[in-house]
Amino acid sequence: MNIKAYERFKNSYQNLPEHIKKKVDKQIKILSNNFRHPSLHTKKLKGKIGIKAVEQL
Repeated sequence: MNIKAYERFKNSYQNLPEHIKKKVDKQIKILSNNFRHPSLHTKKLKGKIGIKAVEQL
């Protein structure tokens, strides 16, 4: 699966503490392996074919 990270994300990621980066990396790995994984809370976007949104609480 292709995962696109915008510059804003990249910049924010760089400023995260290491323990948070590890959690983000874990979730990205789950996303790349199975975008329907229950921990990701994915949902379909209206009007967009094949595009999903991921919400993290």
